[in-house]
Amino acid sequence: MAQPIMSSLFTQHSSNGENTSGGVFSIGEHDPRFANVSGAPKHPVAPPPSSRWMLAMSSMSINGNYHTLKSDVEGIQRGQAITLIDSLAYIPSDAVDGIYSVIEGALHVKTKDQDSWYVPCISQANLSFIFGSDTHPVDLMELTAPVTITDDGKQYSLS
Repeated sequence: MAQPIMSSLFTQHSSNGENTSGGVFSIGEHDPRFANVSGAPKHPVAPPPSSRWMLAMSSMSINGNYHTLKSDVEGIQRGQAITLIDSLAYIPSDAVDGIYSVIEGALHVKTKDQDSWYVPCISQANLSFIFGSDTHPVDLMELTAPVTITDDGKQYSLS
């Protein structure tokens, strides 16, 4: 029987939160430090068949409050949303609004050409993405781009 094709990407941020301080990218094998992941539940791509690594996210928790998810994608259960897992994450705009609207000092800029959130660079929130019964904490640094602007003495990062 052929081994399934898999890849993994692990990143690590430095204590200053600005730079990566290491990481591992592997194809067809697990980094020995993370060998326990081979026994973790498997999540199929959704909707099948898919040429991208997209998963059905069951729920999302922001500061302990669960956010109701919506999806217009055929074949996805009510209350779930499709997420594209890549170097950046794609989630529905109502989920993005749910995350950033609770952050003090966040600024939503929506015009005909732009729909972005600017968040204070030191913002924190307890965010988790839930896939089936697996809860995955997410660092807000993973959802913002390292673009910094300063307005009226405050620094913001772009999401």
